[in-house]
Amino acid sequence: MHANGARVTGLARRKMMHHGAEMFNHQHRTHVFVLHIVHDTTRIVYLDRAAAVCSRAFNYVKDPITLATFLYRFSKMSREDRRHDPTVSLALEGEEALFRGLPRTYPSTAAGLENPVPISMLEHAVTRGWPVYAMNIFAQWTDAKSTPKSLRDDLPFVSHRCLVARPAYMSGSLAGRGTRGFVTYDLTEKKVIYVKDSWRAVSENIHSEYDVYRRLYDKITPVVLHSTLLYLTVRSGGHVRVSSPKRNDAQVGPAEVRVQNTRTQDIFEEEGGPDTSIRPMRRHHRLVFKEVCTTLEDFSQARALVGLLHRAIIDTHRYGHAFAWLHAGILHRDVSAANILIYRNGCGTLYGILADWDLSQTEEQLSIRGATAQPHRGTWQFLSALRQCSPETPYRLSEDLGSFVHVLNWCVLKYL
Repeated sequence: MHANGARVTGLARRKMMHHGAEMFNHQHRTHVFVLHIVHDTTRIVYLDRAAAVCSRAFNYVKDPITLATFLYRFSKMSREDRRHDPTVSLALEGEEALFRGLPRTYPSTAAGLENPVPISMLEHAVTRGWPVYAMNIFAQWTDAKSTPKSLRDDLPFVSHRCLVARPAYMSGSLAGRGTRGFVTYDLTEKKVIYVKDSWRAVSENIHSEYDVYRRLYDKITPVVLHSTLLYLTVRSGGHVRVSSPKRNDAQVGPAEVRVQNTRTQDIFEEEGGPDTSIRPMRRHHRLVFKEVCTTLEDFSQARALVGLLHRAIIDTHRYGHAFAWLHAGILHRDVSAANILIYRNGCGTLYGILADWDLSQTEEQLSIRGATAQPHRGTWQFLSALRQCSPETPYRLSEDLGSFVHVLNWCVLKYL
C-alpha cells in the first residue's frame, strides 16, 4: 500500500506540474495558483518559473472557511493580481482579423525582400484555437533597417504594440527558463518580427542573453558585417518592463518602471527552505529579432544539412561559433538541433545561425570554478557523456564541438 501510495502521489505531482506548464505556455502569466484536491483535503499551490510552494493540507469539509476565503479573495483580485502578465492583453477584434490574415496578405517569401518570412511560420502562428494577444514591449528599439551595430545605450525607450498567438517554440518544463518563441506582427512598424520570451536566472555571474549579443556585436568589424550574417539581429530586448498605468509609455523613463521577478525563492528564504542558490530568482526577459527563421530540422537534403552546420560552426572565414570563441571569448554551452536556425534571405541564400545564448559563458567565467550558481544544464540529447555523468565539472570547448557532432547524428538518424 505504501509503495502504491507513493506512486500515486508521484503521478499526481507530475500531472500538476504538467498542467502548470501548460497554463504558462497557453497564457501569459507570471505565476499560477492551483488547488490540489485529494478526497476531502486540499492544498493551495503557488507556481512560478523558479519553483512551487504549497500550503499545509487542510480538510475543506470540516474547515470550509479557509477554502471559501481563498476563493472569495481570488475572485476579487484584479487581472494583474491573479498574475496575468500586465504587458499582454487580448487583441482587439480588428487586430485579431489582421493577424489571422497574415498568411494570405503578408509578402512572406517574395524574391528580393530584405527580410522574408517563411509562410509556414505564419500559418503555424495563426493556428485555430489559439487566441491572439497584444503584447506591449516597452524597451529601447533600433530602426527597422538596423544592423547589429545599431544597438546603443542612448536609444530612447518606446512602446511597440505587437500581436502574437501560438508560439513557434515552447518549453515543456514548468521550472526554469520557460522559453517561448513567437512569430510576431509589430503594429507600430507593420512588420513581422520574432520575439523570444523567457525567465533568466538572476546572478552577478550570469550575463543576460541581451548582453551576450551586445558583446558579440562589439567584435564584428564593418567588413565582416557586410559579408555575411553571423548572428540574429536584435532589434530590442532586456528585462520586461511594466510602466505605470497612469502615464503614457512613450513618456516614462527606465527608472519609472518595474521588472517581473519570481517570488518562490523569497518564500523559501523566509521559511528556511531549500538553498536559494539551487533555485535562484528568475526575471522575465524578452528579445526581439529582425529575422524569422526555421529550425535546423527543416533542412531539405543531406548536403544542405552539412552546409548549414558548417556555417553555424565556422563558415568559410572562421565565423559562427568559432568567431564567438576566438574573438569574443564566449562559449555557447547549449548546442542543439533547436538552437541552430535556418535563415533564407531575399536572394535565396541559406544561413545556418547559432542562436539561444542563454547558457553561454565568457572565457573568464569558465576559468573560475563555480562561476554560476547551478551545475550546467543543456539539452541532454546533445551533451557529452562526461557532462551527463559529471555536470559540475568545468565546461570545455571540446564539449561544444562534440555537441555539433551529436546534432549531425541526430538529424541523420531521424530524417535520412
